[in-house]
Amino acid sequence: TEGNIEIKAGNLTKTIAVAPLTTPSPTTPPPTTPSPTAPPSTEPKGEKIYRPDYEVGTRLNYLYTVGGNEWGCTIAYNSPYEGKRTPWFRWGVTDFWNANPKKTYWRGDYTYVYDRNWNLRGVWSDAIGGNKFSNNVYICDYENPDLPCIYPFVKGEEKIHDGQLQTLMVDWTMWSGSVAEGRGTYERRIYTEGFEDIEAGGKTYRCARVKYYMRHTITFLSPYDNEDWGKIEWIEEGYHWYADIGLVKSEVTIKTYWWDELEKTDKVSIILTGVTLP
Repeated sequence: TEGNIEIKAGNLTKTIAVAPLTTPSPTTPPPTTPSPTAPPSTEPKGEKIYRPDYEVGTRLNYLYTVGGNEWGCTIAYNSPYEGKRTPWFRWGVTDFWNANPKKTYWRGDYTYVYDRNWNLRGVWSDAIGGNKFSNNVYICDYENPDLPCIYPFVKGEEKIHDGQLQTLMVDWTMWSGSVAEGRGTYERRIYTEGFEDIEAGGKTYRCARVKYYMRHTITFLSPYDNEDWGKIEWIEEGYHWYADIGLVKSEVTIKTYWWDELEKTDKVSIILTGVTLP
């Protein structure tokens, strides 16, 4: 109701005005701000990069950089299960006879041997640093098990592998030969973060971006008394980019330890410069 109401209490009278009752109108909710929309992914759903199927005679050419020094490298597939890398650097190989722990990689021609599933069985090299009077042979045999194939690559997938290995460094001279034998372990962890386009050799390759960790630990026996001669460990950590043609790019750091003390750190860069098909 609307009007005045008189309220009496003894000799006092109080008049109060009464306002009409109103029904409040429904409140309109404030406009909502749409949530930001993520940009569309450039990665096709279910994208995967499979193992290359090399024809005999395929050659992959690279530019290899270590500590600012550059040179060209070639991987030539001489058979379906063999890749010869010329010239290439291999870590963890020491100048045994001069006992120089800082010389922990040798540049030479290396042959990588795979089985039918592209698990790496072993690596060897002939005539690394040899001369007319001697010929050095390096052999690395992955065993229990072979080093598994890294393909295929799927976003978010992690692969962890470990096993044992045996190495031999043979120094053949014109008079005799001596052998330094090493036994050790390997551990590899790879994680596919995603996919992206990489420019290399004037072409664009669709690549898996792979976070890479690889550790070799080897204890060598002296070629003279068969006692422990040295313990070497080298750890490779960084990123590799793989396409369906193989390795396209690599940016890694390799640390070498001698008797558990850090001896040297190498910054390594590899980029594909071209592919020659048979």
